[in-house]
Amino acid sequence: MTRSALLHPTLKDQYGNPLINADRMAPMVAGWAIQIANKIPDIMSTLIEQTVEAKTALHLAVEGIGENAEKLKPIKQEVINELRGLRMTTATEVAAMLKPLEDIRKFFLGTEHDKEITRLREFVDLCERLEKLKQSGFLDTVADTMLKLS
Repeated sequence: MTRSALLHPTLKDQYGNPLINADRMAPMVAGWAIQIANKIPDIMSTLIEQTVEAKTALHLAVEGIGENAEKLKPIKQEVINELRGLRMTTATEVAAMLKPLEDIRKFFLGTEHDKEITRLREFVDLCERLEKLKQSGFLDTVADTMLKLS
């Protein structure tokens, strides 16, 4: 498009058809701007009212927080003591649980693991043999004999 086409009041496309008539468009856009500008005082007035209402509500809320904070001060130390007690109890319980877990860990990961497993198997075998002897009545006979000898 040439410079002269831009300055001409009627803009045309590549085929010569008019696109926008600047002489007709400018007053229409100016009218819209004036309408919007006339609404600004009403909009601002509404916004100012809402701001004042929000400020009042915020002021009341802050006052309410201050009053409630004063009511909470007497029980604050009691709550702190309860929390400390809970923390100490939790720490004690966790320490009590960790000791057996540490022993189990040492059992499975320690250098004596194989020897301990062998001893455990021997103990279980011994318990099973004693159970069989008890079922057969042999242990009762031995106990009766020991009582008679004593």
